Amino acid sequence: MSQKGSNMTTTTKDLTGAGKQVHARSANNWSDPAFPKSGWVIEDVADLKLETDSGIGVCDHYKNCEMCGHEHIRYAAALFHPEKGLELLAGRRCTGRLTGIPDDVESLFRAMRLRGQRYDRFKKKAWQSLPEGIELSLRDATISVRPRRGMWDVICTPKAKDKAERLGGADTLEEAKKVAFDLYEVMKGRW
Repeated sequence: MSQKGSNMTTTTKDLTGAGKQVHARSANNWSDPAFPKSGWVIEDVADLKLETDSGIGVCDHYKNCEMCGHEHIRYAAALFHPEKGLELLAGRRCTGRLTGIPDDVESLFRAMRLRGQRYDRFKKKAWQSLPEGIELSLRDATISVRPRRGMWDVICTPKAKDKAERLGGADTLEEAKKVAFDLYEVMKGRW
């Protein structure tokens, strides 16, 4: 978004990969007296490595905090300032200070970090090849990934229930595995 009277506005990719106008005055906006230091709202949070592993999102694993200039943040929050119409990508500490809820932000970022660790372990699991696709048998669920009409369907069947959750539309097998992880996390009530 543009801000009248701002020094610079650049186009970047937000956490989902869509282009946005983002306010970027300097490498350290904390030292800019005209830049708002409170009243920010969290729009989205992401593990940037997890986003890029599926082929969506930003072009590399790490970004710089647009508030303090800290380099190579992996966990980021997309913030919005409703009064000024500004958007900002910030790391954990700056997000806590800008929103005024540092304890909640700390818990949110901790949950993201743990989710990233679970995803790293999930990627290492051995999928079984089947004539109709691939399958992963977990302690509490079975996840199947099957080709259908040029796309990939993901089916997650909890072992305690007979009702399966199904999502379709992944373009690649790697993207389907990422969808499988997301579906499993939702099934477990973790995300």
